[in-house]
Amino acid sequence: MAIATNDYVLDGSLKALAEGTALHLCATQPTTFAEASSTKSLGSVVLTAGDGGGDFTIADDSTVGRKVTVAAQSIPVTTGGTGDHIAIVDTANTRLLHVTTTTSRAVLSGDTYDAAAFAWTNTDAI
Repeated sequence: MAIATNDYVLDGSLKALAEGTALHLCATQPTTFAEASSTKSLGSVVLTAGDGGGDFTIADDSTVGRKVTVAAQSIPVTTGGTGDHIAIVDTANTRLLHVTTTTSRAVLSGDTYDAAAFAWTNTDAI
């Protein structure tokens, strides 16, 4: 008997991630909304929430399931430090939605950190 999961189910968590309204460059891994958006944030950029809105795209992954791709971002740095994590937050609901690593780099206030596009994938049932 084969196992299958409809794309609607796989897309549920991808759509939740696409509710993100800000992307923060962080010094070390944040574990809460407050850390991501304040105490560990070195700078942030506003995101356009929603699939196909410009910053998030939900689509088939070429090999394993469904993915949400987050567009590349240029983050204005407001606090100096070493950025090594990217956090996506839903500001209105004070939710930390996703954290990932990024290329570690020392930055100064006034710098710009260019974060590459990245994807998060939900794997098809196998």
